[in-house]
Formats: sequence, C-alpha cells, structure tokens
Amino acid sequence: MHGALIRHERVRLSFRLMDHIEVQGSKLANGLLNIDLLRVVPVEAKPKHIVIGGTESADSKPVSEQ
Repeated sequence: MHGALIRHERVRLSFRLMDHIEVQGSKLANGLLNIDLLRVVPVEAKPKHIVIGGTESADSKPVSEQ
C-alpha cells in the first residue's frame, strides 16, 4: 500500500551563476548532484603591473605572479 503513495515526479531546479562562472561538468552519483564550476577572470579584471619611476628590471614580476 505504501508503494501507491510514493509519486515519482521529475524535479527541476535552476539557479543563476555569477558573472564569469562556467559549468565544466556535472554528475549524479548516489543521489548527490556534483557540479564542476570554473571561474574565468577576463583580462580587464585581472590586476595590472605598473612600473613606477623608470625602467623595469628583468626579474620584476606582477604581484599576482610572486
């Protein structure tokens, strides 16, 4: 009798991702949904290296690369 009370319906869930987030893949295993996300930062949003006071030395690097 309990089998008659259980309804098998499709569930649909959607959500919005922030800017610059891409879905790389997803999998459903053991009732858990795993979603692989990748944050892609455009060149315009990356930190910039600015040389102050003259020439740039050969071993100077942007702060993000140190």
